[in-house]
Amino acid sequence: MRCSSRVSLGLVTAGLIAMLAAPAEAQIVTTFSNVNPILINDGVVATPSPSTITVAGLTQQIVKVRVSLNRLTHGQPIDLSIWLIAPGGSSFLLLGRSPYPSTLNDTTLQFDDCAPRVLASSVGGGVIPSGRYRPGVYPFALFTDIPAPTAGTVFPLNTLAGFNGSGASKNGTWSLYVRDHSTNGFTGVMAGGWSLTLYTQPAQPITGLSLFGTGCQKPDYDGDGRVDVAVYRPVTGEWWVINSSTESGSVVAWGAPASSGVGDIAVPADYDGDGVTDLAVYRQSTGVWYIRNSTTLATTSIAFGAPASLGLADTPVPGDYEGDGLADLAIYRAGTGEWLIRPSNGTPVIVRNWGAPGLGDYPARR
Repeated sequence: MRCSSRVSLGLVTAGLIAMLAAPAEAQIVTTFSNVNPILINDGVVATPSPSTITVAGLTQQIVKVRVSLNRLTHGQPIDLSIWLIAPGGSSFLLLGRSPYPSTLNDTTLQFDDCAPRVLASSVGGGVIPSGRYRPGVYPFALFTDIPAPTAGTVFPLNTLAGFNGSGASKNGTWSLYVRDHSTNGFTGVMAGGWSLTLYTQPAQPITGLSLFGTGCQKPDYDGDGRVDVAVYRPVTGEWWVINSSTESGSVVAWGAPASSGVGDIAVPADYDGDGVTDLAVYRQSTGVWYIRNSTTLATTSIAFGAPASLGLADTPVPGDYEGDGLADLAIYRAGTGEWLIRPSNGTPVIVRNWGAPGLGDYPARR
């Protein structure tokens, strides 16, 4: 297994370079932080209220917003409402009296429209883990203790993408309002404060394509919400990727060259739930998956599939079959017409008889 990696900015052909934007038009990712703790008082607004971040120096339009609540602890999150308000007055509900009966214990919550899972009442039970979440729908949210809407503002926004666009206010004071709505003895703290990450880019970074905002599409190897151009080269076992956020190319050796005879197949997916596509190959000769974590670069090998020598004609078909935001290992076994799914949550393997052996059925996948 080749696990080395290298970056090459010269791998793109001259024709492709001509299609891409100039480096000056690449996406800029800027993070602004307020590291001062926010004390969550019982039954009233937090201290301070609001906590603010001053954004300055941004000249291009916002195409994506990510918010991080750092090291949040509270015994009953159903008591909390947390609002983000932009300089122009537009507001967004990050957390609205949910979930219950879960708890937060030094948890960092990153809110991102392209995150793999929703933080909502369905999470219920135990400590909410740190990670990236799509904001949910909060029917019990209260609108108290935040500025009332004024003419020309949107109140509240439906998604963080509502802050996008050339006309959106970005430079100025962004405010975070936190309130505990129940007097029941539960208090808390956001020990690490909060941070705001703004992705900015020209309105048309690639000639002929309008790339306003992000679509949260896959495969997305850089986490900006756009599909990245990529190929897997079986001759060398290499991945060649053009990241849409930087318009730069990279090449990573992750797979065995075809001359080895092991028959690696590219199976990219988000196996760790961070919203970024992981490099992975399925080795037909052994039925083993080799996965490279996009964030930590840690590697995992999992045996799930029949070696090619058995003649069962296994085809890898990874995907999020449970809806928990993590890709599950799965194969379609043409020899028996079965789907075998290995859930990421550790539950027993699922077997579905859906296919006719001997009739040439194959997985209908995009």
